[in-house]
Amino acid sequence: MEDGWKKYRMMLYAGANMEYTDSKGNIRIIETEPVLLDIYDEVIKPYILGDLPTLGSFQITEGEETLELIKNFNDNMKHIRYGVHMRIDI
Repeated sequence: MEDGWKKYRMMLYAGANMEYTDSKGNIRIIETEPVLLDIYDEVIKPYILGDLPTLGSFQITEGEETLELIKNFNDNMKHIRYGVHMRIDI
């Protein structure tokens, strides 16, 4: 389930969406941390007790802000790249 936390943080940074698919194929949309915590609470104990065959999986999907944030990131990287190659003589 550590994978879920990593993807959740990435979702926040990228303005993306996140889905959880359980072992039966049901999909839940994760928009907030409490929803993610609810999934952990619902899944961990039954999995440990052997009542669930798998934990399910998390998937990040594109959100409304994702493309704009990626464009801004790429633009910022261009400025950093140019700044690194500048030579300063003293």
